[in-house]
Amino acid sequence: MHNIDQDLTSEVSEAFGARQEPHDVLHLEPNVRTFIVTDQDYRYLLQDRRGHVVAGNLPTLPPVSGFRWIDDTTPGLEKGQRYYGLGEKLDDGGYYFVAHDTSPIDTLNESVLETILLGFAAFVFCGVGGGLLMGILVRRRLLLIGQAVQTIQKGDLTARLPVAAGQDELDDLCSMFNAVLDQNERLVESLRQVSNDIAHDMRTPLTRLRHRLQQLVSGPQMEVKSEANLAIEDLDASLEMFSSLLQLAEIEAAGNVTRQEAVDLSEEVNKCLEIFGSAPEDSEHHIDAELVRHIMIHVDVVLLRQLVSNILDNALLHTPAGTSITVSVRKTAGQALLCVADNGPGVPAALLHKLPERFFRLDRSRTTPGTGLGISLARAIAERFGGSLLLEDNAPGLRVLVSFPLSDGRITGRS
Repeated sequence: MHNIDQDLTSEVSEAFGARQEPHDVLHLEPNVRTFIVTDQDYRYLLQDRRGHVVAGNLPTLPPVSGFRWIDDTTPGLEKGQRYYGLGEKLDDGGYYFVAHDTSPIDTLNESVLETILLGFAAFVFCGVGGGLLMGILVRRRLLLIGQAVQTIQKGDLTARLPVAAGQDELDDLCSMFNAVLDQNERLVESLRQVSNDIAHDMRTPLTRLRHRLQQLVSGPQMEVKSEANLAIEDLDASLEMFSSLLQLAEIEAAGNVTRQEAVDLSEEVNKCLEIFGSAPEDSEHHIDAELVRHIMIHVDVVLLRQLVSNILDNALLHTPAGTSITVSVRKTAGQALLCVADNGPGVPAALLHKLPERFFRLDRSRTTPGTGLGISLARAIAERFGGSLLLEDNAPGLRVLVSFPLSDGRITGRS
């Protein structure tokens, strides 16, 4: 509108000429008649003091100075057409008015207003509609999650929360919860196989019975002593089995790891070999050690030594005299790798995956001393510290591979 005001002011001034002729009807009439013919963008009105139109293409108007809106009531024109103009009273009582057709501006304003209203309506519709749709979808997903939770509460540990393909924040939460359920299912299954309660409850009476048998041994009757010694051996084996079961359950539940520290894997393996001492020679086994030094891992030292001892003991017990056993430690693919391989009779390929299971023993090993839990304990210890235990055919013999994440060498203390 500011530009229109300037144009109208310039148009009014132009009617008076460069010499600013007197402001009266007589001097303005020739110029106004010329403007009507040459300038179709404006409307003009020149009327005398009695209100009679002297020149122009607008009807007579009340003589009001300044800017204002008017409605054109000229016959034959579209009803309601409006103009915006500038009027000026003349010195002889006449009146001069110049107007601009604002219908394009009005049309533009109406179009802009319609566009804004339509846009706002579309925004509201999309917002409300999208919100309702999102609410329906989220409610449906929450109902499915609620149904899955109720199924789990009823005891079905195989049920899982639904995870959509979109992988939004809710899906991420469901995935993490499902991972927790997977871990719980494994722990419950482990407890189903071997109950901690049985291990705790049987430990005390068996210990008491062993003590009583020891008292029988101190008696004078040799037969009683012989039978008592055999019973003690049986009870010792039972106690060892229950202790192993209890320890295995505690390791899988991460309940007995009291201290972790950065240690040299090769150094700890070498200490275990020293503990075995002459046992390999006594059983006519030959052990070769290939230990790369300064390979640091982060573990509980006591459990690490038990893992190594279990694997070595398994190799010595279940291979015949003359078997060669190779113990090696090296780095591979960003991991510390312990390998214990022998050239004994090995394990059938179809049974390799069953060897870490509790109490699993080959037919030829059933008369060999042991609990059938050594490899199970070794695997549980390896997994407890982020590693893994893998069994392979050594062609001939068995190869046990245990991997651990490498450590930066810093001791972290209790965890």
